[in-house]
Amino acid sequence: MFLFIFLSIGICDDVHIWISSIEDDKIELSIKSNQPIFGFD
Repeated sequence: MFLFIFLSIGICDDVHIWISSIEDDKIELSIKSNQPIFGFD
């Protein structure tokens, strides 16, 4: 939850976050960005 909040606060127009799947009480988030994301590049 902290990661999602952090990304939501630091998000820019070139970054898109969406939930790709929900199963077995796990949520998988997908991130698409045209710019390098710190910690994910």
